[in-house]
Amino acid sequence: MKKISRWIGLAAAAALLSACAHNIVVKQDGLSFQDRQDGIAMNAGLSLDEATRNYVYTERRLGETYSFNLGAALESGAQASLLKVFPNLKMSPDGSGVERLVKLKFGPATSFQLGATTLSKNHAAVELDCEVDDQQGRPLWNGQAMGSADESVGAMGAMPALFGFFGQGPLYKAYGRVFNDALVASLENLNSQLASARPAIAAQ
Repeated sequence: MKKISRWIGLAAAAALLSACAHNIVVKQDGLSFQDRQDGIAMNAGLSLDEATRNYVYTERRLGETYSFNLGAALESGAQASLLKVFPNLKMSPDGSGVERLVKLKFGPATSFQLGATTLSKNHAAVELDCEVDDQQGRPLWNGQAMGSADESVGAMGAMPALFGFFGQGPLYKAYGRVFNDALVASLENLNSQLASARPAIAAQ
């Protein structure tokens, strides 16, 4: 009987912990980015170190933990966006076989702010640190790109969270979407900076 009670207690504790920890999916399908007329027609590679690929942003509030898989979202989003500037882009962790290597990391200004109440507006910001190197590993350009977004959730969208339903309900999908929108804005900002820096990046 004591063993059964112990297992019941452990199960209850696990359920409580899972209710307080929320893994939010940031990656969205069907992303689109602005076409660029001033692209850089060189063989380019995109490099994300392990820490960036696996980066998870964590926000804690009132005993609840929200974890956002930003690294996975950046890995797919950056490839789609940078192809607008570097039409011949591919993933290249070590820079082999490319003329230019684009290195991306998350900056310290990356953040997420929950609204004061469930129905309040939520705010996300993404900072990307970028460096572009030549074939010899020499830096040609570096900069920071910021992007931000705001979104609120209607009463119907918040109902599953208010009543403790499990899974990626509308509320948590909205959290992921606002962070994704901030990431897209940051990548668009980065593309504008890269296009403006074309003379320095493309110089032989």
